Amino acid sequence: MPSCQPAGSLFIDFKTTSCPDLPHFLASVQQYDYGRQAALYLDALRATRFLIIGVQKKDPHQIWVVDATATPGFVEQGRKKYAALLRRHAATP
Repeated sequence: MPSCQPAGSLFIDFKTTSCPDLPHFLASVQQYDYGRQAALYLDALRATRFLIIGVQKKDPHQIWVVDATATPGFVEQGRKKYAALLRRHAATP
């Protein structure tokens, strides 16, 4: 069956944040396991690129773009995490 996804498709996930700067936002990306989310969406939607866009809730309302697919190991680690969760769920009676 042909895919409805165009080649090189992009998935963008907007996240509002109270983080004061990019380093804190990057730490929250790790803390909230956005790599797992990125991997699952990439695989489920057959996308090839995943961007996380952080938008500060308060002044100065900065915007940060994190290319999950360009961060070495980020998506691969996320894949391992979501696969482990699926295996654990499948083993639950």
